[in-house]
Amino acid sequence: MEAKGGGGDKGGCHREIRSTVLGKVGEHLAPLLIFQNYDINPKDLRFMGALWTS
Repeated sequence: MEAKGGGGDKGGCHREIRSTVLGKVGEHLAPLLIFQNYDINPKDLRFMGALWTS
């Protein structure tokens, strides 16, 4: 009997890590692609967060 966390399915772990990293990269790149497609200057949106937190 194998102990819990004893290295059973390393491939599943690698897939999970890859999915997490790709998701995080996508979160950071998606706004840049949207800005580029719609000719928006990111500096124009710097105060948007302040509008919703007030």
